[in-house]
Amino acid sequence: MKIFLFTVNHKKPSWLQEVQQEYHKRLPPYVQIVLQHISPSNKKQEAQALEKLTKQTKIKGAVKIALTITGEQTSSEVLAKKIQHWQQIGNDLIFYIGGADGLDESLTTQCQWSWSFSKLTFSHLIAQMIFSEQLYRAFSILQNHPYHLSHE
Repeated sequence: MKIFLFTVNHKKPSWLQEVQQEYHKRLPPYVQIVLQHISPSNKKQEAQALEKLTKQTKIKGAVKIALTITGEQTSSEVLAKKIQHWQQIGNDLIFYIGGADGLDESLTTQCQWSWSFSKLTFSHLIAQMIFSEQLYRAFSILQNHPYHLSHE
């Protein structure tokens, strides 16, 4: 399974790269993470650049997921079930994290799911860190790994 994370940001700080690398190396070997970013501009131009990036990587049939403040809030267990479902039917995943102004509607309407971590607002760098941790947590749930302690 390939999981793409397309983001809008300037050069990533080393602390974020280290956190992402740590979580991503813990993922099962059949999961390949692809990280790509574009430089910030305005929302319309960012949406066009993200769409172009999606087309350039020739990803067909992938589930597109927008991370937005207005998206569905779920538990880690529900996220794990969603990922498991997509994995079982052979889908790759594309996650989009916007810049300071979020994602343009022209992109979010193309997504099959809109996901929100919380009603809180996070910087796009923190959102990327949370994404990596939640991705690892979802796979640890699927593998019955003790990393995740259920609170449901």
